[in-house]
Amino acid sequence: MLARSRRCLALGPLLLALLAAGCGAPAPARLLPIGPWRTSAGAAHPLVGRVWSTADAAFIDADTLPGRLAEARYVLLGEQHDHPDHHRLQAWLIGALLRAELRAVAFEMLDAEDADGAARARDPAELAANVQWDKSGWPEFALYLPVFQAIFAAEARILPAHPDREIIRRVMTEGLAPWPATRIARLGLDEALTPAQEAELGAEIRAAHCGHANDPMVDAMVVAQRVKDAWMANALGEAGERSPLVLVAGNGHVRRDRGVAKYLPHHDPRPALAVGLLPVRDGATRPADYGAEAFDFVVFTPRLTDEDACVRFREQLERMKRGQDKAAAPP
Repeated sequence: MLARSRRCLALGPLLLALLAAGCGAPAPARLLPIGPWRTSAGAAHPLVGRVWSTADAAFIDADTLPGRLAEARYVLLGEQHDHPDHHRLQAWLIGALLRAELRAVAFEMLDAEDADGAARARDPAELAANVQWDKSGWPEFALYLPVFQAIFAAEARILPAHPDREIIRRVMTEGLAPWPATRIARLGLDEALTPAQEAELGAEIRAAHCGHANDPMVDAMVVAQRVKDAWMANALGEAGERSPLVLVAGNGHVRRDRGVAKYLPHHDPRPALAVGLLPVRDGATRPADYGAEAFDFVVFTPRLTDEDACVRFREQLERMKRGQDKAAAPP
């Protein structure tokens, strides 16, 4: 549990809450990582540090969250991949669950080729070396270090969940046409997204690529996203026969409506709970503004930065666009 004194680190919004409490209004429940936030953009936002429960349609006390999650067979724990506070919150939650019944953690960041290296690792540094994390394309390992420290301290299993790169490459270029119908059905991919879900996912992909992804690329990415979600659900179902487990993945993958949770019932009917770790936006002050209903719980955090992502990643995005244009050009 987080000590009450540590909650005093968020002096701005918490001071307002304490003043409100002194006037007879209850102070809102808040959650902080162990120590102060590492990020500060939007730190004074009224939602920062609060935990929303969709089932309760209310904010809940942060200290009750691990116990609520321990009731599920699967915990789908989201993140913004490059956000340090998200990984510190994950470490706190995973550490609490590992002290209960949880014995394994699966990762979007690891695929089948990493299984042996992860199993042989005796500490986080050895794991990073074994799976060649520095060449993986994921954010620097130091961001994920608190998560792996919690897992190794509890001597829990680390499992790969992601399809290997060749599978995704072929899906992006060929779609699902070459796959046998039995494989598609086993993964639950024979059940299409609703038109609204597919349009929403496509819009998110376009926005994430700042308009640089053309329609064929967006369509391919939608299929790839579905394959990743279905594949990770299958990996959880197979591993979950032995013990409850957590999946660490991007927020988009842990959504209940069209993420991993959509496909899990094809492999295991036991309950799963989805947790979104969502950075706040100026002017968006209600959970509904963030689509919180797509998760069972949402923890609101500061933003990583106020710098425009389309500016930060302009060079990579323009490189991607040039590649698309070259591929589309007539021979």
